[in-house]
Amino acid sequence: MDRSNTLLTSRVTVASRRKWLSLLLDTDNEKVAAAYQKYDQLHKANVEAANKGNAATMPKSGAIGPVKPITPEELSAMSNIEIAAYLKGYTEEDIGMHVLEGRGLANTLTARLLPLAEEILLILVDKAQQSVSTLDNLPTDVLNSDRGRVFSAMVDYAWRFACTSESESTDCRWPYAIRADFTKRLDRSIESSLEFSYTLGFYLPYLSYLDEEWVRLNINHIFPQRDEDHWQAAFSGYLLPPNVREEFYLLLKAHGHYRKALNTHFDDPEVLNGLVRHICTGWIEDSESLGDKTSLIYQLIHSGNPNLLSAMVYFFSRRADNLSDKVKVKVIPAWRALFQVLSENKAVAVYQEVSCPLLGWLGLVDTIDTEVLGRVKGSIENIDKAPGYGMVLSRLIKALLRHAPNAPEAVGEIYLKIPQRIVWDLQVEADDIKETVRILYNKGHKDIADKICNRFGSAGVDFLRTVYQDYQR
Repeated sequence: MDRSNTLLTSRVTVASRRKWLSLLLDTDNEKVAAAYQKYDQLHKANVEAANKGNAATMPKSGAIGPVKPITPEELSAMSNIEIAAYLKGYTEEDIGMHVLEGRGLANTLTARLLPLAEEILLILVDKAQQSVSTLDNLPTDVLNSDRGRVFSAMVDYAWRFACTSESESTDCRWPYAIRADFTKRLDRSIESSLEFSYTLGFYLPYLSYLDEEWVRLNINHIFPQRDEDHWQAAFSGYLLPPNVREEFYLLLKAHGHYRKALNTHFDDPEVLNGLVRHICTGWIEDSESLGDKTSLIYQLIHSGNPNLLSAMVYFFSRRADNLSDKVKVKVIPAWRALFQVLSENKAVAVYQEVSCPLLGWLGLVDTIDTEVLGRVKGSIENIDKAPGYGMVLSRLIKALLRHAPNAPEAVGEIYLKIPQRIVWDLQVEADDIKETVRILYNKGHKDIADKICNRFGSAGVDFLRTVYQDYQR
C-alpha cells in the first residue's frame, strides 16, 4: 500500500473510532472520555492537514487538478452533527473548477450513497400514507402528498442510477429492486393509491427510458381501463406535460386509450387541453385523417362535446405568432370541419361560444378566399357570445389590417357584418381600424370605407371622423 492510501486508511480509522466513541460519552466512563479526546485531537489534525493539502494543490487560473472535497469513506465515518457542520461550511469555491468534471461534493454524495438512498426509499414507500382520494385536483394534491413525493423520488433515483451506472445495457437501466417494487404495485389491489397511478402516467417517458419493454408489456396495467379512477389518474398525469411523443401516442392509441379519453369527463381543463393537443399533434404529423371516420381527429370534431371543440380552437389560435408550415396547411381543413359542426348547432348557446373564438383563425390564413369569407361572415354575428370576447375581437381587427392590402373588398364586407351592438367596444382598436380604413380608401373602395365610417359614427363612435373627412375632397 502506498503512502497516500496509508494516510487515507489512518484518517478513516481515526474518524470512525472518534464517531463511535462520541456515542458513548454519555456513560461518563473515564477511559471512554480519554480515548475520545485522543482521537478527537487526531481527527482535528487530519482535517487541518487535509485543508492545507487542498490549498497547496489548488489549481491556479482555473486549471483542473485532482482535488476532492471529501471522500465517501471520510463522510460515512462522520457523525450526523459533523456532517451537518461540514455541509454548512462547504462551498464549491473550495474546489475551483472541479465541479465541472463531476469531482465536487455532488459526486461524493451520489457515486457511493445511491444504494443507501434505494434502501431508504423502499422503506419510505411502505410507510408513507396516501392522502389523495379524489380526481379533482390531482397535480397539486399528488405534489403535496407524502406518498406522491416518495414515488416521484423513486423515479428520480432510478433515473440517477441509470445515468451513473457503468452497465452497457440499454434495455433495462433501472435498479432491480425499484423495478420489482413498481411491477408489484401495478396490481391495484396491492397499491390502491391514486398517487402511484398519477406518477406512472406523468413519468412515462422516464420509465420508458429506464425500461422500454417494461412499459410496452405493462401499458394496460399502467393505464387500467377497467378501473376508472386509476385510469383517469394515470392518463391525466400522462396528458399534462407539454411534449407529445409519437411512440407513446401510437402505443396508447393502438390500445384504445385515446378513444376512451374522448368519452371521459375530465374535471381539470388542462387535462382536456392536453388530450386535444395530443390528437391535433397526431393529425399534424399525419397519424390521423379527417376523412377517416374512425380516426381520433374525426371523432374529436364530431364528439358532441363543445369543450373539446373549444380546446381545438385554442390549440391553433395560440400558434398564431409562430405558425409552422405543417400547422398552416391544416388550418383550412380544420376550420371547414369545425364550421360545419358549429353551423349545425348554431342555435345552441354553448356552440355559439365556440364559434366566436374561431374568428381569430382569420389571422392564421394567408388569403381570404370565398370559403374563408363565408365562414367569417357566418360566425361574426356571435362574436360577443363568448366570455372574454375582447381578445378575439382584437385578433380579428389585427388580422383584417394584415389582409387589407391584398383583400380590401373582403375586409370591408367583414367590417360591415360586425354587429352594431359591439361597435363601441372597438374603440380600443382605434389605431388599427383607422389604418385599415385608410387602406380601403387608397385601394379605391371609397363606398365601403364611407359605409364603415358612417356605421361607427351612427353608433356614437367618432374616431373615424378625421379619416372620413380626409377622403371627401
